[in-house]
Amino acid sequence: MQNNKYFVDYFLTIGDTLGAINKYLDLIFRDRDYPSSKDNARKLRSLLLKKNTQKEINEEIEKGISSIYKKKSIENGEEKEKIYFSLFGYMIDDTNYYYRETIEGNIRISLRQNETLLILKNGQ
Repeated sequence: MQNNKYFVDYFLTIGDTLGAINKYLDLIFRDRDYPSSKDNARKLRSLLLKKNTQKEINEEIEKGISSIYKKKSIENGEEKEKIYFSLFGYMIDDTNYYYRETIEGNIRISLRQNETLLILKNGQ
């Protein structure tokens, strides 16, 4: 995950905002223990605001939450259920996804209350 942080800096240096956005999404949604996820969410929000209005960001988040789907697969002989959704064109699968504990609960409600997504939606 530390490499992803360097990639964010690299993409920002070369002016590839979309690459930086995708790496921030990767940091935020794949590494639940990353120490500055709130900070990453705020940085991601500022990048998104360069290309989108706040209304568009909120609509994209709601679209992503609404499009969540589950898929069962077999990995190492074990049946797993994964959660998939997309934010800003970036597909998030739950290989290391930290909403795993909500798989039996209401995932959409959990995401609407998620601190990271609230930061993206309203900056807090």
